[in-house]
Amino acid sequence: MEFTYRYDARKVKQEHGRPQFPEHLVEMLKRALERTGRFVMTADGNSMLPAIRAGEQVIVEELKRRPEIGDIVLVCHPSGLRAHRVRYIQGNRLITMGDNNKLIDEACTIQDVLGIIRYKLNTGQPEAVPKPRV
Repeated sequence: MEFTYRYDARKVKQEHGRPQFPEHLVEMLKRALERTGRFVMTADGNSMLPAIRAGEQVIVEELKRRPEIGDIVLVCHPSGLRAHRVRYIQGNRLITMGDNNKLIDEACTIQDVLGIIRYKLNTGQPEAVPKPRV
């Protein structure tokens, strides 16, 4: 199942000064994962360079295990969907960060994780997303 959605925070209803991500979209993604176990979405932005480039398609798979440090997870954040790498775990809380970012993201919980990204599509064929050089 391929899924493409362009999110524009300027057009979303503002509550408490922060854009709120559309609930119906999150529910649609959850149903897609329940039915097929995965969906394809197009990456937007440069936060995961060089592992994932803007415009590349990634495969989001349902979360069958607890996320681990180094996994790329798709998180539902109040400002939108964020696909970043897990950097720190404490109990039920995760800290994520884009490979190309200098600052960590706001903490989230495991319940905020929609899925895991391990593969991207290169000329239609799945290819493992490279791990960052340490």
